[in-house]
Amino acid sequence: MSTGSKGRYSRLIFIMIDGATYDVLSELIAAGDLPALAALAEAGGGVKKAVTCFPSTTGPAYIPYFMGLFPGTANVPGYRWLSRANYESSRWSRPGLASYSGREAMSFDADLPDRPTWFDYFGSSRNILNLLTKGSDPRDNLTRRIKPLVYAIGHYLHAWRLADAVAARALVRAAKEAPEFIACAFNGVDGHSHERDPRAPKVIHSYRTIDRAVAEARAVLRQSGKDEDTLWVVGSDHGHSATHTHIDVARKLDGLGFPCLYYPRLWRRDAHCAEMVSGNGMTQIYFRNGDGWRGRTPWEEIEARQVPQALLAVEGVDLVAGQMADGGVRLRTAAGEGTVRWRDGLCSYDFRGEDPLGCGAFSGCDAEAVLRLTFDSSRPDACLQLPQLFRAERSGDLVVSAKQGFDLRARWEIPEHHSTHGALVPPQMHVPVIFSHPIAADNFRTADVFPTVLRLMGKEPAEGLDGIDGVARV
Repeated sequence: MSTGSKGRYSRLIFIMIDGATYDVLSELIAAGDLPALAALAEAGGGVKKAVTCFPSTTGPAYIPYFMGLFPGTANVPGYRWLSRANYESSRWSRPGLASYSGREAMSFDADLPDRPTWFDYFGSSRNILNLLTKGSDPRDNLTRRIKPLVYAIGHYLHAWRLADAVAARALVRAAKEAPEFIACAFNGVDGHSHERDPRAPKVIHSYRTIDRAVAEARAVLRQSGKDEDTLWVVGSDHGHSATHTHIDVARKLDGLGFPCLYYPRLWRRDAHCAEMVSGNGMTQIYFRNGDGWRGRTPWEEIEARQVPQALLAVEGVDLVAGQMADGGVRLRTAAGEGTVRWRDGLCSYDFRGEDPLGCGAFSGCDAEAVLRLTFDSSRPDACLQLPQLFRAERSGDLVVSAKQGFDLRARWEIPEHHSTHGALVPPQMHVPVIFSHPIAADNFRTADVFPTVLRLMGKEPAEGLDGIDGVARV
């Protein structure tokens, strides 16, 4: 799907700093600690605060950048999920269940819809340690052979410096080859944040490694006269916040009389529900009903079973949400509940008790207005992010989001995580985005980056995107 470039730039370099938080990156740049990234940010009008998708987790949160779609639209609603359509026919194998840990990460591209990615829009590209490779020729994937090794070493030995070093070397090599598109993911910030917290010394070291790599790559481009016509975009898929308590939702469901299957316990013949955790800050719960696993169980039926009330009574659970029989979305906290409905591209929101979003009731708002109203709320962009998730056939019947300081995976997270993402809370939903081109918008969604970049590159985006082309100055 490559198209001739008539835009302002002839090449794009996208850097994914997996797990970068807006506050930490902004502070390091303001302190003069990251001069190369600071130079890019200055050209674009500063480090921008964007809102990522829900769930705010690796994998699903790559999709808005690379495809301009939300995870629900792409039918990849989490890091782990169950497919109602396929589970009973392929219970012990994919595509009935998915978890993108280990070898199963290789199936991520196959689970994506038949829609173009950035790779499809450029005639030449290089891919570096990036999870999403759909549209990329394997020969252009510079780290495809070493990636499983560096990921395993990073995850189990807390040695993400190797992955950062591999990515840094490959970025400079790719800059020398100067293709139209380079996608490079740095994983150290996320990995070391999980190990301790988002401000740990190892995390700061990862940011500095990235900054040096960007400086070296730009120096290569300047030497070849290619720097001025290169558009740089630096983004994060999700934020992070330190964790002090792990909640075992599967055991809670067992105690409520709903025998639960979950990763890695997938062999329960008596299971009445399934629980699929993402990023550890959110989880999706699927209930068996009269159609087995095939039909979605509406909020009204789940509420009648008193499951939302029971989960909200658990310390650390912030919010539960489900889709009602009429298609609306109900979100409930311990203090109040709200109802979200979309019709003909416009949103209405009302509540009873304490307002879960703190923005007041509204109606007749388009997606941009919804973002403005809810961006700084305690659950950013919830009126759009929750409904988009329920578009997916693979999404759960009930979504649970944890409070800051808590996560939802008490067992089987080896090694133990001390920092979390995935939840619908500001430090995990707000992410930094840097453009080397002037940016008009102060706040936007990460899905908006995709069409904006294509316009700057002189390429026509495909129809049916979730992202809005209104971020950059022309």
